[in-house]
Amino acid sequence: MWRSPPIAREVRRLEAEGTRSALGTRDLILSSRTQERMYLGGDTDAGIVSLGPAAGFADAIEPAGKIVERLVEGACAALGGDDRAGGTGVGLSP
Repeated sequence: MWRSPPIAREVRRLEAEGTRSALGTRDLILSSRTQERMYLGGDTDAGIVSLGPAAGFADAIEPAGKIVERLVEGACAALGGDDRAGGTGVGLSP
């Protein structure tokens, strides 16, 4: 179940008090300390994770290895065959 991280609650509070620009919440969202804690340290509660439009296409939670394997298989197929069976010879092997 999704839960509201502390930083998101703080941003919501500031907006309710009248903050209307990103400058008012910048230190909570974009500071280098926040980015290090989130992206390098994995602490997703430290800020608001920027996912971009690609987040709308997520329909499952999977291990990264499975995702990479599917991407490589798709690339092999797009190049004309399954490289594992020697189809493309381009060196893409899942």
